[in-house]
Amino acid sequence: MSKEIISYNFTDPHTRIYNLEVFNSPQRKYRGEHFHREAEIILVLDGEILLHISNDKFALRSGQSVFIGRNIIHTVLPSSQKANILILQAPLSEIEENVEARSVDFSLKNYILENQPANFHFFNEDGNEFSDILYKINEELNQKTNHYEAYIKAYTLLLLAHLKRTGLIQKPVVSMSGRSLEKLNRISEYITQKHETKLSLADLENEIKYNKFYICKLFKLNLNTTFTEYLNYVRCKHAERLLISTDKKVSQIADETGFSSSQNFIKVFKEFYNCTPLKYKTMYQSDKDKGGLI
Repeated sequence: MSKEIISYNFTDPHTRIYNLEVFNSPQRKYRGEHFHREAEIILVLDGEILLHISNDKFALRSGQSVFIGRNIIHTVLPSSQKANILILQAPLSEIEENVEARSVDFSLKNYILENQPANFHFFNEDGNEFSDILYKINEELNQKTNHYEAYIKAYTLLLLAHLKRTGLIQKPVVSMSGRSLEKLNRISEYITQKHETKLSLADLENEIKYNKFYICKLFKLNLNTTFTEYLNYVRCKHAERLLISTDKKVSQIADETGFSSSQNFIKVFKEFYNCTPLKYKTMYQSDKDKGGLI
């Protein structure tokens, strides 16, 4: 099983959309079991594909579509019939509303969103609204008439609205009180600003003026994590951006993101991404060059 690194081909919204022909061939290799932080939507334009999710297998035929939430393990394979499909992959956290009406630190918001439970759903009925929107996206993608990207953005938001209306995507659940969220937001803002330094719990205590034991309790009770784990999460997110957008060496990125050494950076990054930083960069570049086979 691997984590797929999505390289977006639309700048607005942050989305990858492409057509793919799926057929049986010994020369054509498809990705095995994999997952990614983006949600994935597939429409079968004609033919049939096989979809494996967890331990279940499904056949998806012409006119049918599927929504697969973030981080769900899945495999898409050819069947006896050649198929043409439309694939849309997007990090829903980029287009979802804020977790709260008030401002929430970007890192804290993403942490909450990425730890929400995800699901999947098939749209099997003929002429369903979800597939109809996808057909319109496919038409814009292939005709490329004036302002087609703006139309694709609008249809993507319409898909999101449909998923919310049907309850397939629910508003992120924040079980903490407003007071706790306010305190964690303040802590997160400081960690985001200072994550590249040798930040310690004692430093945070001195700056925020909360007792360090109380800080630990805030993280554990409200986010089910620790200060160190959250700090490493923020550092790894920054490191991820540097890996895919620069040619900086692993040692340089480790230093710029606050890790004590390259070895420590590699160890922590592997815990979050199931691969080394160099492997992550290689997978991203490979997906970008190939356009990404499912």
